[in-house]
Amino acid sequence: KNNYALRVDMTEAEFIKEVTDGLLPPPGYFGMNVAMNKSGYDSISEVMKRGLMPLEIEAFQLIGGNPDVLILDTRPASEFAKGFIKGSLFVGLEGQFAPWVGAMIPNVNQKIILVTEVGKEEETVKRLARVGYDHVLGYLNGGFETWRKSSVPVEKIERIDALQFAKEIETHPIVIDVRKPG
Repeated sequence: KNNYALRVDMTEAEFIKEVTDGLLPPPGYFGMNVAMNKSGYDSISEVMKRGLMPLEIEAFQLIGGNPDVLILDTRPASEFAKGFIKGSLFVGLEGQFAPWVGAMIPNVNQKIILVTEVGKEEETVKRLARVGYDHVLGYLNGGFETWRKSSVPVEKIERIDALQFAKEIETHPIVIDVRKPG
């Protein structure tokens, strides 16, 4: 009686419009997941064992220097902005992690090494595996602090508040909005 999508007087077209309104297209990895489900995949225990390989800084740099390997940083945005590894991709573990990973990394076969908050390694590997990203090769042992303590350069993002933004837009009028359409 009260379900908006199951009104008696509703046509099929109206029903489809009601239940699909506001849905975004599926992420690029969905098709690859279908192929994985048909052809098979590694067991979760193998995926976890491989992904939970702690990498010391030298090994992390060596693996991360390979152009086929992506460095994925899942720390909170505020921490990432304070310092990150050049060339790394940020997708924060909090919030809508899986949809953003799917949008930013369309190939589920992408080899990945992780920078996580200490203690979040297992959760990160598991959440990636749940959506088909089974090729995590390990994580930076000790988290980003290990990188910061080494002599390797750190990149930063300058953040400004709304008042500073309003001042900046007067002299730099081009603004790029990178939010999702929804």
